[in-house]
Amino acid sequence: MGMKNRAFTASVGTLVIALAAIALVVIGSITGIVQAAPPAIPTPLANPISLTTGPLNVTFQSATAIAADTNTGGVQLPAYSQLALQYTIDQGTVNTTTITLQYSNDNSNWFNGIAVVSANAADTTDGIFLPLGWRYVRFNQDVANSNPITITLVGVAK
Repeated sequence: MGMKNRAFTASVGTLVIALAAIALVVIGSITGIVQAAPPAIPTPLANPISLTTGPLNVTFQSATAIAADTNTGGVQLPAYSQLALQYTIDQGTVNTTTITLQYSNDNSNWFNGIAVVSANAADTTDGIFLPLGWRYVRFNQDVANSNPITITLVGVAK
């Protein structure tokens, strides 16, 4: 084999390698560079219990007779995200009542959350899940007249 054939073979080999490299670049730019998928987003818990403490039983009001608008005392529940509230209203003589969840971060300035009971005019007992997240919670009880009624508000903070 002569010098010319060796040089030609080397040139062809270099040309083939160069064309293969160019083909890979072109194919990569057409199809895009494949990257691994990002990590999965963690699934939040449906009813998370505080990581620092377990469920907490809370009594806002126990069989308390009221005859005027009133508020329960504020209870600190900042480590909890949900309140399973059970309420009982005993209407001796009808006194239409609305009970509203209220929130505060300073136990002084309050704002309304969810109306737990609206315009109740009969004996009842029921329950509701309520969102938490503020430092203090309490319940505002708005009555229509001065006839005494008895209200119980107990819950479990989770």
